[in-house]
Amino acid sequence: MLRAVQCVCVTGASGFLGRHLCDYFRRQGSEVRALMRQPGTYPFREPGIKTYMCDLPNDIDHAAFDGAEIIIHCAYTTRQTSPEQAFSVNYLGTKAVYGLSRTHQASRFVFISSTAAHAGAESYYGRSKCSLERLFDGSRDLVIRPGLILGAGENTRFSQMTRLIDRVGVVPIVRGSAPILQTVHIDDLCKAIDLALHKRLTGTFVVAEPQGLPITDFFRLIAAHLHRRCVFIPLPMRPTLALLRVIETLGIPFPLSTESLLGLKHLTHMPSANDLAKIGIDVMPAEQSVARCLNGQDRKPDAR
Repeated sequence: MLRAVQCVCVTGASGFLGRHLCDYFRRQGSEVRALMRQPGTYPFREPGIKTYMCDLPNDIDHAAFDGAEIIIHCAYTTRQTSPEQAFSVNYLGTKAVYGLSRTHQASRFVFISSTAAHAGAESYYGRSKCSLERLFDGSRDLVIRPGLILGAGENTRFSQMTRLIDRVGVVPIVRGSAPILQTVHIDDLCKAIDLALHKRLTGTFVVAEPQGLPITDFFRLIAAHLHRRCVFIPLPMRPTLALLRVIETLGIPFPLSTESLLGLKHLTHMPSANDLAKIGIDVMPAEQSVARCLNGQDRKPDAR
């Protein structure tokens, strides 16, 4: 068993990854400080987790950083109402949290990025995560790039995919492309972060299944577990993007967005085998992760 981190701060603690990280480190015996926008309305049931205000970029309870050994920065908005608001929360907010970690002399800072973060990304999510990675010092900070995070019972991208198959059974796919999707189960991701911290690793690490699988096979995998059909509709990229931009400008609800389509267009396979070996973990393949998620085997964190 790994030695428990004495005190860890987790931003974005009410989100899917944040909740699981708080619960993981609590069970490891750490003092956990959960930073979130509405701490009074989101209590953790188990002892060992204390909530603090963190409404980025300005309303941050500095007391959360006093004596903290590790800062894990998960907070990120994907539901911005304007580019200005997104920049304020994601860029200025990240700079503020990073600055507080330095001021309070935290020994380690961990930024949660994504395999969507690369130079060729066109989606806001991929471009902004890539830009945020440049804020950090590779000789002392740790950047984690997870694949698609799989876990049960939350409003995640995976749960959205699952609902699409379960309710509609029709999946839009960019015509002429066969992108490879890399996944990581939430339990493996939490453990990988802990292992990387104990090994005092620095720099950027991809945490995702090394091989991955075509995204069409991933949807078929979900459909098989749900005993549903799965029909793919090939869409031409440029006309579809133009139509989606009109729909979004008019504020019409629609199951597909420009962000998700651009994300699919530039879904890039990232080598992860060497990174996983350095961390010292084997992650579950998508087949096993999906089975755990959809067969009710996953453990939910102790938060309401």
